[in-house]
Amino acid sequence: MISALVNMREASVGPSLQRKGMTLLIILMTFGFSLSFRERDLGETNLDIQNGAKFIFWIFILGIALLNVNKIQPLIATPSGRALSLLTILALTSAAWSEKPFYSLACAIGFAAYSALASMSLYEYSDVDFYKIMRHSLFAFVCIGFVGAAFFPELAWQPPSVEETTNRLQGFAVNPNNFGRVAALLFLLGLGAWMTDEKRSFTLAFSIAIGLTGLILSGSRTALLASLLAASFVLFRKNRIFQLSLFSIALLSVGVLFFMSYGVSLTTLFKNFSRTGLESEVLTLTGRTELWSAAFEMIAERPLFGWGYNSTEEQFSLLFNHEFYGTPVNPHQMLLHLTLGVGLVGASLALVIFSLRLRTMVTRPNILNDLICLFILIYGLTEVDLFGTPLFTSLIFFRITLQDGLIRGYSR
Repeated sequence: MISALVNMREASVGPSLQRKGMTLLIILMTFGFSLSFRERDLGETNLDIQNGAKFIFWIFILGIALLNVNKIQPLIATPSGRALSLLTILALTSAAWSEKPFYSLACAIGFAAYSALASMSLYEYSDVDFYKIMRHSLFAFVCIGFVGAAFFPELAWQPPSVEETTNRLQGFAVNPNNFGRVAALLFLLGLGAWMTDEKRSFTLAFSIAIGLTGLILSGSRTALLASLLAASFVLFRKNRIFQLSLFSIALLSVGVLFFMSYGVSLTTLFKNFSRTGLESEVLTLTGRTELWSAAFEMIAERPLFGWGYNSTEEQFSLLFNHEFYGTPVNPHQMLLHLTLGVGLVGASLALVIFSLRLRTMVTRPNILNDLICLFILIYGLTEVDLFGTPLFTSLIFFRITLQDGLIRGYSR
């Protein structure tokens, strides 16, 4: 009963024109917008063909949302919906004090568009149908990346830098980490469907294999670790042995930190986990600790409302010299990046959204939703993900968050 109300679909009615159009939009925003063939310069925010096309479609989606405001309104009335709406309004408003006002406004419009599409998708698709569209879109993207690796290696492979030693698969995502995120989501969607679907088809097994292969070839350690942690927690959270293992890992971590504080060298261990062979890469999380320190300095200058949504790339990059290892486009941390853009007020709204999602994860477990959300939250510890330029992960996360509000509302 609750599931039927939450999914908001009428099984007796065939696919409508709006449903077909929305399917095309989801495919475009998942598959199409993940494609990228150019690497922009640091701090560049000018409108080009690629981000111009995104902006046009974001405006188009908001226009459709206005025509369906009666469907979206109940979602806004939930605690999750109110927090997400306030965060969206704050992001839009931040263009007024941003040093890159048009870029802030454009990214905020994208944020609003993904929220609106997530809302409308709840009325058109069941979870099974929605995730099937996402899985097929990501599957096509990863497979095209493999084709590129074979026939266009100069585009699809990132050569090793001066410090690194291996090629990394980036497909047509302009960056191996971007490709790794897509492959990780494909792996988790396939794994989640395999665990929940009574018909465990060859297609699902193939999706899992393709996703995991792409993830490994991308060399994205963050995405690999986040996906494995999310999968382990969701699949074994009721297992006593797993709970004890988590506790043991926590104790081991405390022990390692204790011995490090007394000067015990872990250089050899860290070198084994480093792509460059330098222990400093692991100790600084590939320079992220320096990025986070710089982010705190900027946040201290404008603590309440920030610098403008997703607008700090140029100012942030000026804090680092050419000797810095890495690309200082952002703090590489989801909540820190949001705080830079919309201040502590915006970060507080995000924490409300996250806490509501985690509460639902505990009180109403859902394998697929929990897999994806845990991945995004863990991945966001070292990447901006949800709060940078809008991505397909925003669409999935916003849909799940808004769905949580409906579940709580209908359960009372």
